[in-house]
Parts: sequence; C-alpha cells; structure tokens
Amino acid sequence: MAIIAIPLLTVIILLSSCICAFADSLSEDHWKFVCSSSRETILEILECSTPLETQDSKDRIERLLGCTGMPEIEILTSMCRMDTLPKQKKELISNCIEQTFGDIDPSEPNPVIPCIEQLPAYQKMVRGG
Repeated sequence: MAIIAIPLLTVIILLSSCICAFADSLSEDHWKFVCSSSRETILEILECSTPLETQDSKDRIERLLGCTGMPEIEILTSMCRMDTLPKQKKELISNCIEQTFGDIDPSEPNPVIPCIEQLPAYQKMVRGG
C-alpha cells in the first residue's frame, strides 16, 4: 500500500473492516477490484507502487511485515476476507496495521491508487464492462 504508501497494502490494503488511513484512502471500487483480482494482478500492483513509496512508508511496511509475520500479498488478501478469518489472525492483522499506520494522515497520497487505476481491467470494471 504514505501508506499510505504501503505497497498495496501499501497496501493495498484493499480493504476491509480494518480502520486505517491506508485502507480508508482506497474507494470501494479500488477494494472491489483488488479483492477480485488474481494473485498475479495484486503482485503487479505491488510492484508498481513500491518505487513510489516514501522511505517512511517503506519502513512502516517492513514493521508491518515483521509484526504480522506474513508477506505483503498475504496481508492484502487476508484484508479482503477479514470477515472469514479466524479471530486470532484477524486481530493480529488489525492490531499490527493500527500500530504501524494508525498515525498516518489520510490526506497523504496513496501510490497504490494510480497503480490500480491504470490497469485496463480496473478501467473496464468501473465502466461497467
């Protein structure tokens, strides 16, 4: 997926019921797209957004990965199905995101957004195709 510039988690963090600035900066359409995308598409979004992130965002992402013990793509895909995760995993992800990104200004640009919006499949989805 500023997270935020957290690489898609940065997040892409496509989000869920988790309350964090990064997730909140993505629209419902962004999350719908990410959560319905293949693993390959999510990796493409992460690869696109990572170079656009600030050093602070990169540091926060590293802390998030360390806190959860999960790779970035697993965090993102888990966020898409928070309502079906075991309680312990859901709490771990939510707590780690809050600890890592809770003080992020939601007005900070999210590098994930242009990476999502440039994809033809996203453009087709928002056009109703």
